[in-house]
Amino acid sequence: MKQIKLVIALAVLLNIPMLASGQRHLDGTRHLEVTAGFVDHFRTGKQDNSGFYWNGSYSWFTKRITYWKVGYNGSIKYISSGPDLVNVNRHLVEGLIYLPILHNQGRDFFINVGIGPNVGYEFINNGRSTLTDGSIVLDDNSFLYGLAAGVDGEIFLSDRVVFLLSLKERWLPQSDLKKFHMNMGAGLKFMIRTR
Repeated sequence: MKQIKLVIALAVLLNIPMLASGQRHLDGTRHLEVTAGFVDHFRTGKQDNSGFYWNGSYSWFTKRITYWKVGYNGSIKYISSGPDLVNVNRHLVEGLIYLPILHNQGRDFFINVGIGPNVGYEFINNGRSTLTDGSIVLDDNSFLYGLAAGVDGEIFLSDRVVFLLSLKERWLPQSDLKKFHMNMGAGLKFMIRTR
């Protein structure tokens, strides 16, 4: 009988760390996040088809399993046109709903998927219609709207600071250039309020 009690006690003690989990993704939790990274390709510097983006977002959990994210996304991309590089600036506001699809037992690593609309404006060659060699830019600045779908990986560094890895695909049918754009980057998320 003593051996059975000892085995049960050891099983309970060994299982306690698996039952304990962090207080993450709770209803009413609010976060601010900043991310930055590449647009469409992993190229750096001013070269053809290279670009980068920056993003600032505010998110809040509505239920234990979903959260909303509203934010600003700015990007610059370079496209070659003869001897010149034409810059394309995009300024977008987005609102996405995210659903965690995977997390570890300790709840310090999450993978979330999200989808939602984005709206904004695209400036080609800073709004100028001619290049330095006198060529005329045929593509116009345009008002943009479309959808975004993304995957975020969250690694909790502490209860209030999260390291983010982000991959987001945007569909912008009003663009005179490409209709699909991928953002790949990393950033930090800070908890600013709980409940």
